[in-house]
Amino acid sequence: VSARVNAEVPPSDRWIKQAMPMKPQRTAIHRDFLKSLVADYEKMMIFAALARTGGNQSQAAKLLGTTKRILTYKVHKYAIDTEQFRP
Repeated sequence: VSARVNAEVPPSDRWIKQAMPMKPQRTAIHRDFLKSLVADYEKMMIFAALARTGGNQSQAAKLLGTTKRILTYKVHKYAIDTEQFRP
């Protein structure tokens, strides 16, 4: 009976802290890697939207669910030549 009672007693905080893995360290390398992944994904989505709309930024912005102003900013940020999408 006593073994059963002891098994039901929750572990102490000290035991939990020892069992928990340490928090991963966030470094500049991780942040830069994440930023590059986001940038690559944004570029891919912008390219696809511009290709689908023949380079029309207003229509591409609607497809992406954003404004033309934000899309224009990102086109300049990533140095995307919209002329290559025009028929």
